[in-house]
Order: sequence, then structure tokens, then C-alpha cells
Amino acid sequence: MRKNIMLTVLYTANDGYLPYLGISLVSLLQNNPEEQVRVYAVLSEAKKDNLDKLNSIRTRYSNLDLRIIDGAPYIARMKKLKMIQYRQTFVPNLRLFFTEYIDRDVDRLLYLDSDTLVVGSLHELFAMDMGGNCVGVVLDSLTGAYKHRLGYREEEPYFNSGVLLIDVAQWNRCHCTEELFRMIERGDNIHANPDQDCLNLLLHEKIQVLPPEFNLQPHHMCLPDSTYFSCYARRGYYTEQQLRHAVENPVIIHAYRFLGDFCWHEENLHPASMYYEKYKALSPWREQPQQPAKKNLTFRLEKLAYRCLPTKWYFKIWCWMQQRYFAQQDNKNRRKIHEMV
Repeated sequence: MRKNIMLTVLYTANDGYLPYLGISLVSLLQNNPEEQVRVYAVLSEAKKDNLDKLNSIRTRYSNLDLRIIDGAPYIARMKKLKMIQYRQTFVPNLRLFFTEYIDRDVDRLLYLDSDTLVVGSLHELFAMDMGGNCVGVVLDSLTGAYKHRLGYREEEPYFNSGVLLIDVAQWNRCHCTEELFRMIERGDNIHANPDQDCLNLLLHEKIQVLPPEFNLQPHHMCLPDSTYFSCYARRGYYTEQQLRHAVENPVIIHAYRFLGDFCWHEENLHPASMYYEKYKALSPWREQPQQPAKKNLTFRLEKLAYRCLPTKWYFKIWCWMQQRYFAQQDNKNRRKIHEMV
């Protein structure tokens, strides 16, 4: 007989991303109706209209226990710690303080970025054996040369931090929070993706690699595997069979920016748009119009290349541009750290 379990989930968002957090939450609840779901939503500068809509989700789903937490005190502490922002916001780092605001009875916590969509049951994920590791993760699709920036070998795992399955007791036993903040105080968060890179460096030997269907990333939804592997090495990553299974049987889709746009942008070409529109229509934000697409020259050229060039050529150009961007961000963050010291 199938035993019901408590799904404990953490989201973070500012007011601009609160609608997408809410749509993600609706997708989670729609696909896990038999489970009790406890959600911690750590918010920054949330406005009344969006808060009211988020709270209205409680009335529709009797299995939801929603805890809303003010992120302002934690952001104030980040500023004192001189933490590097990710794309001009401290919000992603709100998750780093989770041990201070979750309840003592939480043994397994699933962190989800607000641009994720839960399209399947999470029962298997929460029941999964984590092998004594602190965190269950899915490998990042945009690796390759980026690994070498962190001092990793090609075969070593580098994960995407948009979905983190945390064994809370093991995390605490390994003193991960304390070590993470020591890294930040030392100025180790200098890389292009400061929060994700810090977590990778901290948890390098403490991770359980999950199947890719638990954090399915856009490039695998629209590119042939042969095209992906023409730019990125096979070592230290999933097999073609694992990736095909994930595309055909997704559980969590990570709908991060693709061709410069998210699913909520006008005229986007995002491969997850169909899923996003489905759950938006079931949410309190169903009437919210799409947002204007990014108009800068880089994104326009990227879309044009995607439409006009053979996929393999487009992807090779995109990979080169991405690595160039990461190098620029590394240098920018190093300057910031130097100025702060």
C-alpha cells in the first residue's frame, strides 16, 4: 500500500517573481493531490495584490500548509556579509538561511526556483535513498569549460542549484551552513553564478546525483542529444538514454531563460511555454498579460540565429557566447570583492 508523505518545499521570490512562484506552486499541487504539502515562501518586498493571490491558493487546495516569511532581515544580513548579488538581486540567497526558519520536524526539504514547473508526482523523489549525502541534485546542462573555471576535472559533477533536495539532518551534521558563510566571508563567491558556484564548491563530495527528469533544463527539450554532445563532453554527465527518458517523462521542468526570454515573455520560443500556460490558466494570475520581451541586440541576434541557422551551428555560437559571458562575470565579481575589502 502506498504511504502518503509530507512534501516540504521552499521557494524564494521578490514581488516581480511572486506570480511565477504562485504558478509553480499551483503546478506542484495539481500533480500531487494525495500528499500533504508544506510550503515556505520567503519573500522580499511583496505587494498586497500578489500576496492576496498567493494566499487565495490555500482555499482551493486543502492539502496545502503555506508559511509566508519576510526575507528583509536576511537580506540585511547579506549586505553586512558583503555577499555578491545574482543578477542584481539577493533573493536567490534567501534559501541559504533555511535552517533558521523551517520547523524542527522537517527532515527533507525541496528547494525550487520560482521558474520551475512541477509536472509530475514528487512522491518518488521524497522517498528516494540519498545515500547519506546532504543534497540531491541534477547536473547542470551548461557545463564544459565552466567546470575548469572552478578547478574541476571534466568527469567531476557540477550541478544546477535551481532544484535542491536537502537532507536537513545530514546538512546540519556536516555543518554546511557554517562552512558556507565562512566561504562567503573569505570572498569565495566571485564566480559568474555566485550562489550556485558556492554551493557546488561546498557540497562537491556531499551530493546524490538525481535523474535529469527532476530538473529538466530547456536545452534538452529542444536540442538533439547529438547537438548537445557536439559542444559538451559526455564524461561526467548523463547518457543519451537518461536524457531521452527525462524529456519523455519530466517531473520538474526548470524553465529558466531561453533565447533571452522566460515563458512569460511575449513572442517567446521557450520549449516549456505549453506547460507554463497550462498552470497559469489554473492560477490566480490567469489574467496577467505576457511581459515585453527583452529587446537588446544580443537577444535579438540570438533569436535570429536560432530561427535561421542549422541547430548545430546555432548551438556552437551560443556556447561560445555563454563562455565569454561567464568570463566577463567572473572578472566583474572579482572587482566587486576587491572593492569591498
